[in-house]
Amino acid sequence: NFGGMRVVNLFSYRATKVANMMAAADPIGEHGDKAIRSLLHGVFPLVICAWGKDGDYRDRDLKVLEILREDVGLKVGCLKLTKDGHPWHPLYMKGDTLLKEYVGRIK
Repeated sequence: NFGGMRVVNLFSYRATKVANMMAAADPIGEHGDKAIRSLLHGVFPLVICAWGKDGDYRDRDLKVLEILREDVGLKVGCLKLTKDGHPWHPLYMKGDTLLKEYVGRIK
């Protein structure tokens, strides 16, 4: 029952292989945080996190959760968690998976 969707990446540097992104000098980019704030501010009441197991690279998941909750004021959810507590990437998820609150990982 949502009227739209926006997909935002944790890292500005995008690659088909995570190792290539991790090898980049600045995978977050100069304007990464600002882009997330501006794309999501005032648009949606909820964000569904789905970055998978590598979102914790450089603690990026923690920074983005801070932006979502504190700067933008959004509720944060996910569809499923990995065994390590990361929000599961939806590529191989069942279509009837139910949304739940995502509190984030503990550092």
